Amino acid sequence: MATAWHNGFWVDDTTPAFNLNHRITRYGDGCFETVLAVNNLPAWADLHYTRLTKSALLLGLILPADFSFDVFQSTIIQLCEKHTAPYQRVRIVLYRNGSGTYLPTSNYAGVFMTSQAHSFDSEGQQLANVGVYETIAKPMNALSALKSSNALLYVLASNFAKENSFDDVVLLNAAGRVCEATSSNLFVIKDEKIFTPSVTEGCVEGVLRTVLLNHFKMEETQITVEQLATADSVFLSNTIQGIRAIRSINGVNYAIEPVNSIHQQHLELLSANIGKPFS
Repeated sequence: MATAWHNGFWVDDTTPAFNLNHRITRYGDGCFETVLAVNNLPAWADLHYTRLTKSALLLGLILPADFSFDVFQSTIIQLCEKHTAPYQRVRIVLYRNGSGTYLPTSNYAGVFMTSQAHSFDSEGQQLANVGVYETIAKPMNALSALKSSNALLYVLASNFAKENSFDDVVLLNAAGRVCEATSSNLFVIKDEKIFTPSVTEGCVEGVLRTVLLNHFKMEETQITVEQLATADSVFLSNTIQGIRAIRSINGVNYAIEPVNSIHQQHLELLSANIGKPFS
């Protein structure tokens, strides 16, 4: 049993928070952030808070008046201090409070945070065998960039990956182009240039994706399955797992060395962001 934070109160993370008629239970009416904390310090806290408030605006959620960036950041630190792990995965859920059917009776938001120990691989992970998930395409609209509380597409794609012995799968958008992976943004390297699907292609607007766009020369564009197959290197990014190189997609092999360099630079950026050497 661990400590969680819910609307300003510290509670056990096993404490029942919602009844069966709550909107988050019935409709998945909300969004979330997942933050990497290193020695109790949240990485890229400003970017996570910006994305959370942007998501709230899009969903028409009214944030608590006292839920400022300072409260957001300090609460994460306090939550992590109540645990002992050097690396923690902090999940912040923003949900529409109240009742109603599709039409809510209120747009005021509730917030809760939980944390769990995380094993961060500073050596950099490699995915040996990745497939392509073609059963259900991801839409391309304003909601596609959110980390929505409704994750059915990612659940089904993850099951498909497991059933077919893939380490992960590439998701395609409604136009049949490359979108992302089950929990990560996707990048390709071709002729020493880096490309990633633009947000208008339906991918989540990932925080680490934003960091990489701000610090590396790369192009947001459309990427076809055929272009993916002719890439020199392919890698995934998310804030929890960092940079992960892909060795093979559907039998096509890729070079790992160019990704290793990006991984090392990411660790340097992460160290600078939390203000401590990263090991």
